Amino acid sequence: MSPHRGFRRDFHPGPVGRDLSKQIKDEIRFHLEMRTQELIDTGVAPGEAWRAALEAFGDPQDIVKRTRREAGLGNGTRRRGRLMASFIGDLRYGLRMLTGNPGFSVIVILTLALGIGANTAIYSIANAALFRAPPVREPGELAAVYTTSRRGFPRSSSSYLDYLDYRERSTYFADMAATATLSAGLGDEELGARFSTVEAVTGNYFDLLGLTPALGRLIQPEDDRLEAGVPVVVLSHAFWQDHFQADADIVGRTVRLNGSPFTVAGVGPVGFAGMSLSVRPDLWIPMRAGTSLGTGSIADPRVWEERAYRWIGRLIARLQPGSSVEQARAEMLAISAQLAEEDPEARGPRSVTVDALPGYALPVGSEAQMTGFVWLLLGVVGLTLLLACANVANLLVARASSRAREVGVRLAIGAGRGRLMRQLLTESMVLALLGGAAGLAVAWAVLALMGGLQLPGGVSIGMLDIGLDRGMLAVTLIISLVTGVVFGLAPALHATRPDLVGALKGEARLRGLGRGLGLRKSLVAIQVALCLVVLAGSGLFLRTLQRGLSADLGIGLDNVALARFPLAQLQYSPEQAMAFTDALKERASGLPGVTAAALSTRVPLQAGGAIGFFFEVDGYQPRPDEELRMDVVFVTPGYFESLGLPLNEGRVISASDDEGSPNVMVVSQTMASAYWPDGLAVGGTVRTGGEVVEVIGVVDDVTWNTLADDPTDYVFVPLAQWSSRAASSFLTLSVRTTGDARSLLPLIRSEVGALERDLPITTLQTMEDQVARVLTTQRMGAVLLSAFGVLALILAGVGIAGVVAYSVSRQRRDIGVRIALGAADTDIFSMVVKGMGGPILIGLGGGLGLALSLARTMEGFLFQVSATDPLTFLAISAGLATVAVLATIIPARQATRVDPLTVLKAE
Repeated sequence: MSPHRGFRRDFHPGPVGRDLSKQIKDEIRFHLEMRTQELIDTGVAPGEAWRAALEAFGDPQDIVKRTRREAGLGNGTRRRGRLMASFIGDLRYGLRMLTGNPGFSVIVILTLALGIGANTAIYSIANAALFRAPPVREPGELAAVYTTSRRGFPRSSSSYLDYLDYRERSTYFADMAATATLSAGLGDEELGARFSTVEAVTGNYFDLLGLTPALGRLIQPEDDRLEAGVPVVVLSHAFWQDHFQADADIVGRTVRLNGSPFTVAGVGPVGFAGMSLSVRPDLWIPMRAGTSLGTGSIADPRVWEERAYRWIGRLIARLQPGSSVEQARAEMLAISAQLAEEDPEARGPRSVTVDALPGYALPVGSEAQMTGFVWLLLGVVGLTLLLACANVANLLVARASSRAREVGVRLAIGAGRGRLMRQLLTESMVLALLGGAAGLAVAWAVLALMGGLQLPGGVSIGMLDIGLDRGMLAVTLIISLVTGVVFGLAPALHATRPDLVGALKGEARLRGLGRGLGLRKSLVAIQVALCLVVLAGSGLFLRTLQRGLSADLGIGLDNVALARFPLAQLQYSPEQAMAFTDALKERASGLPGVTAAALSTRVPLQAGGAIGFFFEVDGYQPRPDEELRMDVVFVTPGYFESLGLPLNEGRVISASDDEGSPNVMVVSQTMASAYWPDGLAVGGTVRTGGEVVEVIGVVDDVTWNTLADDPTDYVFVPLAQWSSRAASSFLTLSVRTTGDARSLLPLIRSEVGALERDLPITTLQTMEDQVARVLTTQRMGAVLLSAFGVLALILAGVGIAGVVAYSVSRQRRDIGVRIALGAADTDIFSMVVKGMGGPILIGLGGGLGLALSLARTMEGFLFQVSATDPLTFLAISAGLATVAVLATIIPARQATRVDPLTVLKAE
């Protein structure tokens, strides 16, 4: 079939077509012939090629058929087949258009890859932290149970008697198990010692979770008895592979934990690493067997018989079929009230907290902060993706102008607007999918870079075991498809409403220019607003980090080295433990430049180590609802000097305060002011645990947990007077030097190893490192939001510069005429720059309002900085405005260099 004859016979342009000139008809014929020839070159028969060309450009005779199909008339199978063929044609055409303009395609794909990759990475973190279920039976039926503290903390430790009462009296729970985290040195004759995390569990723990072993068997109820004989241990699957090289003969072997023999009963299920996000046990032992480790509260035989000993970190329960968490919570509150009536002295004002546990338990005390921080990150990367979409939409609008002729031809020969929009959206989807594929690589790189960062509660990103799995692929696909619609819809709507005759003639109609430029300016305003929101968040985090690092913590942070180790692992007697501490202190004091050294159970801002005691003060009458509880730190002489903790009155602990001398303590200023308001704390006495202790000094308040904590009642007592604490605790060596503290760290490691080769050092750092650890959330927020802020700033700057360059290119004739008529460079420059003033100001205003409203969500992460800090918002707005002005000026200067003669000749 001749293309010309086919054109004359098949093409009936209708009312619009009848008004077209011969030149326009020739243009239509030219495009049809070019498409036909392309198909013939690929081996398609001429007649088939002509019909395919007509169909690709929208044959007007198909309008009636399409109407019937859209109305549901005709054969459904044939209709679906035609739609699929049409989609494949759109896909091929879209790929051809993208490969025909590789520079444009690469820029769009890279822009989308950054936005989609960041979203995929952060969603993967959110899923692993908040939503992923552990590999247990029916996790939706599980609940976590905690006993509240006397101070009102909702998730605190329970006693063993609490556990027994909760389990026996509850009717909505089918069963309940208890867990406690310990540490131990694992050693045998072949492999040597290794510091290990141990989880002591009740005998019903694995049955409650519905787990089966990978090898051997798991802990059973009969194992959890004092008379069970040699206790058993279950290895985690990861630990078995790492430490025992997946030895298939491990079952039945005897290993030693803190020197005590345990028989390996089995290996845990693949992928199971406990129910807590922040603790990954290497081993599980029966709870009663924990006494043989000689470490922690569980080593005291009274923990099984007295309710006052609270050491069980978490209770895990399974609901009865048909029961709800709300019902179980109400029942547990009633049980708690009963226990308070039965034993008011030991139970006190405590209550219970019951949480649904469909996923991993979050770190106790950091649940709200972790959840809020993860959602904050999701919101930030979502804004970044929207900004990337706005940038890509701007590019597509500019590209649509260059394709106005093509779109005009297709509309002129009968293609419907919906058909063209589908074609353009298909091209957008192709770009989005390619951007998503590249985004997987970006996500992988982002996760690798973030591996060492920590979420609130001390959970490092690397602990979450995030990999490239089907879930990540599905998330990337969904984000890509949604992104394709978001950035492709507005340009598609704009492109399918051209000035038809002007487009076919190749003319740049002012009406079309104004519409395209107006859309691009609107997108610029959106970009500026979103960019300001992201930058404001990063600014607030940076200000918080600055304030935190310079905060007065009550101690001297400079030149202090710290080493923490589990002395209880060595199973020393109290006398041996004190001999070790004396020897280590003497060795550390002899290191070059050291001015003071000491050992203690805790230093400020250290995780763990807090030991609480109830007390009475002679002459002080507490209120009915007041609880007198103090946190005790056991220290050696030199503690206050090593940390630079100022003494306000009295004296500090000395070498004479030993086991044979009267019990003494140093108290914090807050405690002294509360119980001895007349200033007579020194010489006062405190009764605790049946002992009378004299106050010998008062020191400044110290920040112990987080920077925002209020001062509490803290006391310092001589470790020599409580030597059993040295034998059963973690100890920290603090060393002050006149030089760089970091240079002391390897020397300290050598001195510890020289005294006890098998004693692991769990923490070796400077005090400044410890402060940075407390600010981990703020540091991570500052790093991530700053990175996303820089990306947003680049995207916004490129978008603004692109709009100005587009405006200049479309107005070259007008600019040339103005210059030819005598317009000065400043007039041209001012004309171009003024056109962008409105969108930038609107974006700054809208972004400022949005940022101020969203900043409230960050209040929990800020320290000494208001969520509406004027200095931060002023600096961010000024910086963004400066970038916007620079992005406008650079292409605007190009407008002043337009050669009027060249432009007018081209016209």
